[in-house]
This record gives sequence, C-alpha cells and structure tokens, in this order.
Amino acid sequence: MKKEILTIIFSAVCLTAVLAQEVEKKNICEKGGVVYFDLGGGLNGISYKTDDYGTQTLGGGFTSRLGYRYYFTPNFGIGIGLSFHTLQGNAKLNFTETQTGIVDQEIMLENKTRDYHTEYQDLKERQKENLMSVPVGFFVRFPFGNTWKFNFGITGAYSLAFAQKFETVKGNFKTTADYTSVENGIPVNLNGVENLPKHGLNTYRDFKGDADLKQHLFNLGAETGFGYALTKNLDLNFGVYFNYVFSDQNNLDNALLYDHKTAVYNGATQTKITDNIHPIMLGAMIGLSYRFKKKQSEAPSYNCENEIRQLKNELEDLKRNNDDLRGDRDSLKNKNNELDDKNKDLEDKIRELESRKPEPQNPQTSDTDGGKNVPQQSFEELIEANVPIYFDLNSVSGDPELMKKMDNVASAMKSNPTRKIVIVGHTCDLGAHESNMRLSLRRAETLKQELIKRGVGPLRIRTVGVAEKDPIVPNTSIENRKLNRCAIIQAE
Repeated sequence: MKKEILTIIFSAVCLTAVLAQEVEKKNICEKGGVVYFDLGGGLNGISYKTDDYGTQTLGGGFTSRLGYRYYFTPNFGIGIGLSFHTLQGNAKLNFTETQTGIVDQEIMLENKTRDYHTEYQDLKERQKENLMSVPVGFFVRFPFGNTWKFNFGITGAYSLAFAQKFETVKGNFKTTADYTSVENGIPVNLNGVENLPKHGLNTYRDFKGDADLKQHLFNLGAETGFGYALTKNLDLNFGVYFNYVFSDQNNLDNALLYDHKTAVYNGATQTKITDNIHPIMLGAMIGLSYRFKKKQSEAPSYNCENEIRQLKNELEDLKRNNDDLRGDRDSLKNKNNELDDKNKDLEDKIRELESRKPEPQNPQTSDTDGGKNVPQQSFEELIEANVPIYFDLNSVSGDPELMKKMDNVASAMKSNPTRKIVIVGHTCDLGAHESNMRLSLRRAETLKQELIKRGVGPLRIRTVGVAEKDPIVPNTSIENRKLNRCAIIQAE
C-alpha cells in the first residue's frame, strides 16, 4: 500500500510541475547527456509451466530505475542505468502426491511402514522475487512541436535475483496414510488412516520459505513513450516497458512438493511440477529526465523601448553625418572646379610659351657627341617608361640608382612641361592584401615626392597602388617575387 501511495504522490508532483511552468521549451532534442529517473508498475511476474498439476498466473510488481544516456546526435543515443524490479507469481495446485515406504516411528508394530497420499485442492501458492538489473541500450527520440517528443529504446541487461520467497495463502492440504505391517507373521493393512493430530497432518496450515532459484540472469527489454518539456532542461516522461528474462531460473528439481520424511514444504518452483521459469515485466512508467546543455553566452537583457530609442538616435546621427558629407562633397567640388580653372590657365600659358620658342633646324638630330647627328629621344625614353624601379621586401627603398633615375625623370618632365605621368606601385604576394595595398601606394608616393622635390608640379603626377593583383611576373619563386617589388613610371 505504501508503494501505491508514493506513486500517486510522485504523479501529482509531476502534474503540478507541468501546470506551473511557463518557460521556453524549444530545442528539446539536442546533442548531449541526459540523466533520468522513472517509477512504474504492472505485470511484473514470474512465468512458468505447471502442466497437469494446476494453473499459473502472473502477479504484479513495481519498477524503478536511474540512468544516464548520451545522444551523439539530436535523435540517436546510447545509455546505461540501474533498475530495481519486484516480481510475483501465483499458482493454483490441484493434484495428488504419493510418498511410499516411510518407516513408522509412532505405531508400535513390527516391520511397520506407511505410504502418504497428499491431496492438494485449489492450494494457492505465491512466489516473490526482486531483481537488480544493469541495462545497456540504444535509444531514439524525435520531437514534434516545441514541447513534445517521442521516445523509443531497446536494451540488454545483466540481472541479479535476490529475496526469493514463497508462501501458501489458502486452499486444502489433505493427507491420508496406508499402513502395512506384519504381526505374528500375519500381514496387517490399514488403508486411508486419517485424523493423526500428533503428526500435524489432518488440517491445512500456511507454509513459507526461501526459494533457491538461479540468481545470475540475462534479459532483453524495450520501451516507448512520450516526453514533455517542463523547462529548457527538465522533461516529464511517461510510457510503457517490456522485459523478458531468457535465462531459465529452474535450479532444483525435488520429487515431492511436501516431503513427509523431513516435514518440509519445498515450494512449487523447486519441484518437478514446474519448469521453464522466466521473469516477465510489462507495465507503465512515469519519470523525470534532466538534459545537460552546453553553456551559451546569454544575450544581455534589454528594454525594447530603450533599444528603439537608441536606434532612432543612431539614425539621426547618420542623417547629420550624411548632411555633413554632402556639404564636404559640395566644397570639394568647388575646390576641384577652382583647380581645373587654374590648370587650364597654366596649360594656356605653357602653350603660349612653347609657341614663342624657335623651331630647331633638324628635330630629329642634335649637334652633340662631337658634332655628330644623334637621334633625339622621346619623352617615354627619357623617363624610362615601364622600366621597374625595385624595392627591398616591405620597404620603400632599395634601388641604389633611385636618386639618379629621379633626376633624369625630373629633367625630362621639365623639358616636356605639358606631359604627365602615372606611377604604379607593386608588391609580391607575401602578406595580407590590405597591407600590400598600403605598401604599393607608399612606393608610388615616395617617387612622386622625389620628383616634387626636383621641381615637378604635383598635378602632373598621378599615383596608383595595385599590391599583388597585377604582378610583373607570376609569384612562383623567390626571384620572381623580387621582380614584383617595384614601381613603374608610365607616360599619360
């Protein structure tokens, strides 16, 4: 009765927890560990055959278990646990048992013996047993909705049986005796003698004792049911279970249920009247499971209104910045227009000065080199267009002829005041692209500054950095990478 009360209390507590919880229950099937505890009960019985000696029915019992499961995916896992089962079997016996040739120590006759006939009429015997099991199994679960999931599992277990007992509860147990003796050489037969109070055989009495069944057992089991998420970690589970012990517990095979020589009642499961003794468990269960989840950084709590207000302020700041940028853009446009006007004025002055210069007698030759006619070099040849100026690794210096080359380029540009150049900086493929882009632009700017120092107007020089994106040669070797660490001057 105490067990039934505890089960009712446990169920009521679980139901109250379900009604009380109002928390997030999403992601109820996640990879990770689960600890569970269940209570249940049903047809936890001891099954055996009695043939023609009577009938047998399964009794009831309780099951409790504690275990751990690890789901290596959200749906599939393995587990191990510890289970405790109480079992009961019932037998109703109807047969007659005979025991012969017992020497009579009570009746003073020569060569006296007697035969016992024990008649069992609806004699009810109850067997009880406890099992401790260590199940190992494979488990499957599938969610539906945010709060429910379906569970299924199959297990194999090693079980240890203990507290094996039997007792008779009611029925008839009647004994008669046939006496055979020899008195003065004449056989004397007394059949069907009853009412032997001094032997204690005339009336029914209860028998109790310890059974001696096999204790080391192996069983297979299955379970199925549903789970309901109480909280983000705690689940309420309920379902059905089935276990079958395939080890035969038959251990003793006494010839007699009641042995009159020893005055011992052996119990039905320890005599020849029963065989194929197997515990069977079938019932319902309810329990709780706790899901271990990886700790995640919790998002900071915030007030929705505050966040909206903050976003509005940021939007206003962006609008003000946008207006400022528009103003800067208009100012830059005005400055750019002024510079364009100045540039046009300078170009007009340059063209006017060039128109005043006397034309050479032979534009293709000059009186140099001892009076010999030497072909005049073009602007591209004077600035050594497309000839790389090399730099050291991650540096803006390295070419020992750099200053001399800059003198030549500056002289050529002064001789051709209308011409412009572009300086393109390069790098090899070593390093991040952003760093390489800055380095390539610095190399081009370094050459530009050298030319400005030599009197070349900055508006006539444009600089470009391409980093490793436009290599002179493929970056496939150390030598090739050295060739790509350069800057190139090109005429526009």
